[in-house]
Amino acid sequence: MIWNTNILQRSLSKWIFLGIATSLAIAYYFVLDTYLTDTIRSNGANTEKIKNSFNSATGKVFQGEQIRSFTGPRLYLTRDGHDKKDNKQKNTFMKKNNKTTFEKKLLSTDPNGASCTKWGVVTTIFEPSFAIKRAADLPSWCLVIVADTKTPKNYMQLLKELYEKQDLNDEFMMSGGNANDVDSEDEQNIDDKDEDKDNNVDTFTSPIELNNVFFFSVEKQKEWEKSNGKVGQFVRSMPWRHFCRKNLGYLFAILHGAENIFDFDDDNFIKMEKNTNTPVNILPQNTDPSTGETVLPNVSIVSQGPHVFNHHPVMKPSFDGTSWARGFPLDLLQKESTHGEVVFTKDIPYQGAKEEIGVIQYLADGNPDIDAIHRLEKPLPMTFDNSDSATPVLVPKHSYAPYNAQATIHTYNAFWATILPSTVPGRVSDIWRSYFAQCIFADAGLRLVFAPPKIIQFRSDHNYLGDFEAEHDLYAKSGKLLEYLKQWYHPDADDIPKRMEALWIDLYERGYIEKEDVIAVQKWLQALDEIGYEFPPLKRRFRNVAMMGQFNYPTPARDVIFWAQKQKETFDTVTAAGPFSDDVAKVLKESDLDFIQYEQEEHPGFIKPYENLASMLMRYKDSSKIEGVLYAHDDALLNFSSLSQGMYPFPSEQMLGTFEYRNYHDYDSLEMWSEERRMYRQQTFRIYQNGTFGNLDLNDKTHKDLDSLLTVHKKWYNEKYNECTKGQMSLTKDPAFARFLDKDDNSFLVPRFVQSDMLFVPTAFAEYFIEGAELHKRHNIWLECAVPNIVDMIHQQNQESFSLREIDLCTDFNEDTDGFRNDSKKLIDYCRSKDDRKGRAYGMFHPVKMMREGLKEYDRLLDWINLDQPEEARVV
Repeated sequence: MIWNTNILQRSLSKWIFLGIATSLAIAYYFVLDTYLTDTIRSNGANTEKIKNSFNSATGKVFQGEQIRSFTGPRLYLTRDGHDKKDNKQKNTFMKKNNKTTFEKKLLSTDPNGASCTKWGVVTTIFEPSFAIKRAADLPSWCLVIVADTKTPKNYMQLLKELYEKQDLNDEFMMSGGNANDVDSEDEQNIDDKDEDKDNNVDTFTSPIELNNVFFFSVEKQKEWEKSNGKVGQFVRSMPWRHFCRKNLGYLFAILHGAENIFDFDDDNFIKMEKNTNTPVNILPQNTDPSTGETVLPNVSIVSQGPHVFNHHPVMKPSFDGTSWARGFPLDLLQKESTHGEVVFTKDIPYQGAKEEIGVIQYLADGNPDIDAIHRLEKPLPMTFDNSDSATPVLVPKHSYAPYNAQATIHTYNAFWATILPSTVPGRVSDIWRSYFAQCIFADAGLRLVFAPPKIIQFRSDHNYLGDFEAEHDLYAKSGKLLEYLKQWYHPDADDIPKRMEALWIDLYERGYIEKEDVIAVQKWLQALDEIGYEFPPLKRRFRNVAMMGQFNYPTPARDVIFWAQKQKETFDTVTAAGPFSDDVAKVLKESDLDFIQYEQEEHPGFIKPYENLASMLMRYKDSSKIEGVLYAHDDALLNFSSLSQGMYPFPSEQMLGTFEYRNYHDYDSLEMWSEERRMYRQQTFRIYQNGTFGNLDLNDKTHKDLDSLLTVHKKWYNEKYNECTKGQMSLTKDPAFARFLDKDDNSFLVPRFVQSDMLFVPTAFAEYFIEGAELHKRHNIWLECAVPNIVDMIHQQNQESFSLREIDLCTDFNEDTDGFRNDSKKLIDYCRSKDDRKGRAYGMFHPVKMMREGLKEYDRLLDWINLDQPEEARVV
């Protein structure tokens, strides 16, 4: 018999993996049992609630429900969400150059006198590694090394001696060699009670100067502990022999003028330039010539639906099959829609007016940051694409991806998010930090980027089952955590300190962290304030309004997903409606996109737009969260600041439309209309139940048939009115519409035809809109004729509370812009150059065809239009 070696190898691999999986399952059972016992023991009266979250029959280990209440002090908001009387914020914090007495005192005792805007931060219990030496050699960078009780007392001497030795070779480290040092995250959690806390005071002197390196010794940390201020309180809250000692390094760097922090581990080596044998640059250096802004060039933009993003496939790992980062929810590994699809590349502002990069994590070659299950199943070493065609990838604003504390850049406006929780293992701490931070990033205009590997991780041999145990929370809780974070919101937390405290309290109450972490984050926020850190303002998404996009024609799933992704940058609740094929609908469903599917109309966009809007209002009419539905066609670009008038939350008391509402029933005011508005009267008419027509004015019944009526209207409108009038004649005779007929002569006073590609309807008017939509649908009345009459019906029933604000519309559906029909840029430029709007910004540009322009141009135009919005929305 001849054996096929490839088949045999695959069969053996399957059996080996099955054995590994069985071992992990057994280990997981014992880990879970220990965890459950400890959790129940520590939570007293809540034991039944906790027990109920574990079910061996169904495998539901963790539900993420509230299991306890936080009873400690709240610094920023009371339990019911009000500002603390003694802590009311004005959204203005201390400026960076406002040095406190505490800061001046510490700076005066700094032996190195280091002053940099770029700082590396690392903590270690081992002798210096070449990874730390390489970070120290970065030009114009400073480095703070945070000691713990096991760190060698002569650390600086050993670091200087390392300069006399031959550095490790990048190729050797990437080939799978073994390192002598071990992972600092794990070993610093060892509680060695016999260790002398004072054993690492550095007094060594050497002719080799390292003025850009500061060794933050235990002795120096104890000096900080003695401070009576907020910094001292925070330092005292940090446990010894834990990875979170790194938090002191972040604080130290911020205090000493950091504008960028490189957060790294002592076994993560910055790669070396082959020509110069110096560490590669790790900060963006490109400048946009048009704006002068520093940009990260050629960043991949993905179209991606789910709230979780697996960035590994886009970064092209060196083997076939699924790859994922430590902390990615295991239950989503087989969900291919989490991989996204690269649709174009563009430059991203490192610090921009609308948004900026908050975090860049470099992937690592060699033995990268993956979990124990990945290491057991996949071959090592592994690499990621680092060719000339490799690009960074931008995480969609609505999605979460795990980033670590091993090779990560934090920019100034993201410094508040560097704090590591201390009550979870080191292999969980930085991942929890990343997820907690991203919950606030979207509302702070901060973006997360993963970059091709400029790092080699030269990791020591580990006990993978030991790693597996330390990573328990990642496996058991990540999925539920991200489900919770995607919907979390605190309406009264209107700045980052309030929001951060409220979030960490809620996470404590659901068992993700412990009370000590809540206390630590409160002290962290106060310490940042004390040393002069300036928190960035919030640039918030609207959560009180649902956005519905109307697609009149079949559209590729990728484009629908990207449209929704762009809307989610502004709105929390987004729905797409269109004649989607079953194949497209399947992709949208797999991408977790909310959508309405229907059969293609004979005349696209004839009735379905207002029918779908009515369906959305039906869904949300009793919602405590959603106060209105904003509908717009997919070829409409909206200026969200103009629509909201720069206010937050979205004003939901009045309707919005691209037309001015006129009460045609108020005959006394008709003669007061300006000449400009008289055309409205010419395009308005009456339908009588006997089938005759009249003009707006009563007693003017000159039109005995439809042809006679249409002769008085502009040619452009004739076809549209002809499409509408048969249905309107039928509507006039409908008993359900009788109460909306003119009381003087039972005629149907028909409003003028208007463009209706956008409308905002408050849920307070939902029932009235639904009724009107159903009536017009029953009589097959075209969108542009139905919407103004539905609005008029709402007004007739709500005269005291009704109002409609007209949104300035830039469109090619008129004579002076008709020549721009196929050139969206010229249309937008023309409208913006007009000076007849008295300073008002256009609220909508239409049409801008996404499929014609391409996703990259659509993205650029939408961002460009919305650059007019103020940096900070006004709160109403």
